[in-house]
Amino acid sequence: MTIKLVQPVAIRVELIRSNGFSTEELLIHLQNSDLTPFQQINGGEVDFSILLEYAQTNMEDLKQALTQGYQATFLTVPGVKNFLAARYHIQAGRDYEDHGESFENLQLPAEEVQFLTSTLSQNWAVQQTGDTIRIQMVR
Repeated sequence: MTIKLVQPVAIRVELIRSNGFSTEELLIHLQNSDLTPFQQINGGEVDFSILLEYAQTNMEDLKQALTQGYQATFLTVPGVKNFLAARYHIQAGRDYEDHGESFENLQLPAEEVQFLTSTLSQNWAVQQTGDTIRIQMVR
């Protein structure tokens, strides 16, 4: 069974991972209730306490999510943009086109298409055409 993570937890996990922390390091710091190493990420502007709170009550689920994969429960339009920024350090208007309910002309490695397809919530569809990716809201 795929573990579901809420939007704020998923975004923080990907932000930490994209800043060089391994899954093992992330879990160790959370098990020790130590957010100090993460506090400089994004200039200290991100509150990681929601991730710690989730870990304290759902550590086994979090371990499974980080090692075997997860799916976000529901991502809003801003949530998808924040997820993309957290994981890939990309921004709408600079790295891809924002059409409101779709994001187009993303250029990511091929293996990321599968990651996005399995990780983004079910209200989003990921399509690859040639070298570009399109993420479309599903109604």
